[in-house]
Amino acid sequence: KLRIGCEKFWRMQAACLVILRAKEENIMPEYSAPLVVRVSAAQGAYPIERATVIVESDDEYDRIVPKSAETDRDGNTPPFILPTPPRVYSLSPNESEVAYATYSVFVTKDGYYPKLIRNLPMFDGVATTLPVNLIPNTLYDPQVDGPIREGELDIRDKNLEV
Repeated sequence: KLRIGCEKFWRMQAACLVILRAKEENIMPEYSAPLVVRVSAAQGAYPIERATVIVESDDEYDRIVPKSAETDRDGNTPPFILPTPPRVYSLSPNESEVAYATYSVFVTKDGYYPKLIRNLPMFDGVATTLPVNLIPNTLYDPQVDGPIREGELDIRDKNLEV
């Protein structure tokens, strides 16, 4: 258990260093938040390596070019640094200033149903880890079957579990 705890500690520290380095090199927007996507199967018991994760903005606030990454052996992506509105917007209610940015996350891996998660809120300075559970499908062929709608989730639908 100590070894696993140490590995998690070093991963978290590495993610913090990536963020600090990005800020120092002015790669990171002034108002932003890191997002790590953790992809697994069997309700988190089996991490999925080399899954493709694409993140795209849902907002007019900032139409970023879609970003993509592959998961590592633990099923985690490197941190996506995503632009957000300033934190100050969340301190006072104002209908014209939205306090968060929303993003869509699309996850694919051969042998699994793809999954689309929409309207993921991201707040300035708040690191987020999004767990994504993929369902195996050895019969799925994207060339023949086309896009799959069963894997779509809207994060605002409170009846769904993510």
